[in-house]
Amino acid sequence: GRSSPGSTRRRTFEFEIIVHDDASTDGTQEILKQYEKKHHDKIRVIYEEANQFNKLPRGGYFQGLMEPLAKGRYIALCEGDDYWIDKKKIQKQYDFLESQAKYVCCGAASLVVSSDNPTDAFEEITCGAEPCDISTEDIISGKMFQTATVFYRKGLGEDYAANWNIPKIVGDFPWLLYLSLHGKVHYFSDFLAAYRVGGNGSYSSETNRDKLFQRNLELIELCDALDALTEYKYRNLFLKRKIDYAYKAGIFKGL
Repeated sequence: GRSSPGSTRRRTFEFEIIVHDDASTDGTQEILKQYEKKHHDKIRVIYEEANQFNKLPRGGYFQGLMEPLAKGRYIALCEGDDYWIDKKKIQKQYDFLESQAKYVCCGAASLVVSSDNPTDAFEEITCGAEPCDISTEDIISGKMFQTATVFYRKGLGEDYAANWNIPKIVGDFPWLLYLSLHGKVHYFSDFLAAYRVGGNGSYSSETNRDKLFQRNLELIELCDALDALTEYKYRNLFLKRKIDYAYKAGIFKGL
């Protein structure tokens, strides 16, 4: 849905909005051009003539393409289907990283909503009821926050894109893992974003069993690549994760 750039913030800092439009055909470009004209000093849009999904740069859209264009010290992420639900989201996270030099990233709890009913949450994504730090071991074991809550120090994404050439099946898991290896990661128990599932063509909407089987095989390959990049320090944790993917692949294959 359409929302004003001013409707998602309460701030004591300057900001910019960088949008990547991947050759959309649903009228999004017309809306973006209206916002560009109205907020020309705040909004920059990257328009693609053809969909780039199969031509992703190293690091993906966020770290490989968009972060190098950003001017600020911090980056807040939000994918197209998702949205922020706390007007103080960025301010809270900005204040935290400004005061905590050892931390490279913070995230938060989020609600899960469906594309059919985006205002009615049916699930939660949390790392617990209390604020806490998230370790590398936690992330490999599946204790993660959702991408739309991520707020991190600029520059790490460019390093990630340059140094980690990994399978591009998913972006959030390897990216959070990378962050955790370069500093401390904090979790806010506040609900700061909504993760929308079931959108046409989205990762969460896939129901084809053959494709889901293949996806889990690719996730096993991703774990192998990440295991090597972390010099096999977390081999047992990656093994547990691969066993889970193998079990799911077997279910989708009808084994």
